[in-house]
Amino acid sequence: MKLRSSLMAIAVVSLAAIFTSCESKTKLAKSIEGSWTATPERLADDDAVSATSVRIFDFLPDTSTPVTNGQLVMSSMVTITTAADNSAADADDIMQHYTVTASGVATVTGTWTVIDDDEVRIDVDPSTLIVKVDPQGVEVNVNAITSQTVSVPDSIKPAFAESVKTQIRRLVEKQFFDVSKIDDIEIKDEFMTMEINKRDYSLRRQL
Repeated sequence: MKLRSSLMAIAVVSLAAIFTSCESKTKLAKSIEGSWTATPERLADDDAVSATSVRIFDFLPDTSTPVTNGQLVMSSMVTITTAADNSAADADDIMQHYTVTASGVATVTGTWTVIDDDEVRIDVDPSTLIVKVDPQGVEVNVNAITSQTVSVPDSIKPAFAESVKTQIRRLVEKQFFDVSKIDDIEIKDEFMTMEINKRDYSLRRQL
């Protein structure tokens, strides 16, 4: 009789723990839904290239009940300044050495799954990575001292944009593909703090 009572007590405690765990996962999944914007971060800073990024995480819920997973869209709005020479634009008669400043947007999709009350697993699909750079937004600086910009013919702007796109892709591949898990998630009102690969991030929900 005592053995049966003990087994029943253990079963009740186990069921309560499972229920509490499921409830915590569902609570986090509900709280994390939506679009979150992180504070700017530095992607590169050396003589060849300087780049900053603002990351956006879009957590889209699944149709299952209770919801503990869904689709993830990660975006990175990148501003980049890079050193270049005439070979990028095939315009030897225009200039020799210069810097190019441009902005681009990179996006990649995947899935998210809550695995604990403060932890989410991320599975990114590398084949979905898209990088876009507006050629009309390209600026060329030919004087490092005065930061003088020059008018670039529309005919060669796409070449500059493609060169910048390649560099942005290289930078965001590491930024995106290194994300496999988000830890230590805390959400209060419209703010979230979290950790990715031992680095802390602060984000704000987009309303």
